[in-house]
Amino acid sequence: MREAGLSLNAMRPRHRVENALGDNVSEGFYAAFSAGTSPLAAKVNEVTALGVSTVFACLDYISRIFSTLPIELYRRTNDGREVAENNPVRNLIKTRPNPVMTPADFAGCMAYNQTLHGECFAQIVNNRAGVPVELWPMPAPSVSVNWRREDRFPSYVYDGKTLDFSQVLHIKGMSRNGVAGLKTLSLVSGIIGLAQALDRNASGFFGNGSRPGMVYTLPPEVRMTEPQIDALRGQLRAAHEGVENAFKTMLVTGGGKVEFLRSSNEASQFDEIAYQTQIAICQVFGVPPHKVQLLKQATFSNIEQQQVQAIVDLFQPLCVRWEQALGGALLGGAEIRNHFFKFNLNAFARGDFATRQAGYATGIQNGYFTRNEVRGWEDMNPIDDGDIAVANGTLVPILAAAPPPISAAA
Repeated sequence: MREAGLSLNAMRPRHRVENALGDNVSEGFYAAFSAGTSPLAAKVNEVTALGVSTVFACLDYISRIFSTLPIELYRRTNDGREVAENNPVRNLIKTRPNPVMTPADFAGCMAYNQTLHGECFAQIVNNRAGVPVELWPMPAPSVSVNWRREDRFPSYVYDGKTLDFSQVLHIKGMSRNGVAGLKTLSLVSGIIGLAQALDRNASGFFGNGSRPGMVYTLPPEVRMTEPQIDALRGQLRAAHEGVENAFKTMLVTGGGKVEFLRSSNEASQFDEIAYQTQIAICQVFGVPPHKVQLLKQATFSNIEQQQVQAIVDLFQPLCVRWEQALGGALLGGAEIRNHFFKFNLNAFARGDFATRQAGYATGIQNGYFTRNEVRGWEDMNPIDDGDIAVANGTLVPILAAAPPPISAAA
């Protein structure tokens, strides 16, 4: 019904939020599947994944940037569109989605879940008139989607409660059935597990004072009992393991010999594998590597191109999914035909003063921006005659700049 331009809003009963900030639970089949296919994947969960710096940086980048993108609710008019200032749904996305969260808090939380888990959910709370008045994020691993084609609409189970289709804002990422998103964390747990293993390898190396593994060989004529071997091993560890014992002098007597087993990082390709693993994680989340400080292959020329790529390939599809999902979930049957949500991706240019000003100048001089529109975007007060569209560098009103019409007699 949402996709057909209809909505269940008018039929939504008033209900209270059910433990909207509930705890994380198992990811069920996806977790079992990934754990069974890779020994490294078995140790990956939401908490351990965040311990991988590249995963954390990618999630932080997407949720932080997305939470700051301006979004507006518009109403279609005969002349184009106008801001739907008096629509109560606008307050949910512009002012306060619920009593304890700002719009940036809500959007960042939802973007985090959508990126890491492949989908995000929010419980919709309506007043007695069926108008949405609160949105509460629900941790994605805690929500299960139940759907059969004969049921038409899916239902959602969260914290032991079943919520109707009309009670949930559901925004999906990649999906194989169009109803539920693929569980990103479970499906890519192998590469994240490899990154964890590399981190543990480095931690173990530096935890032992950057010393490689050591073999102490006794001369052939020396015979030791098991207790004596255990005692010698304990003495060596106590004297030479750990950062505090790094670089201490070892005295070997009686013909004993010490050998170091670990090869260098270069010889084992440790550094190259670690870097390629970081790049693979960026590929999974669609984040340009330079955005998470992976600058090994970056140049000034391709960084600019990657910035454009991030807008086109990452944030624009994300915004379109949000715009359509918000419209279907929050707008009633009559509203959805003449109202729509829209993100302003021009916010990406706010940090580039020169590019922004060049774009403004082009728009003003060609008559498709007015000076007051530009002043509004720059948080400046309007000026007299600033709403008149002008053309050319002389700022002549656009109608005055047009040539007079040719008469039929001529």
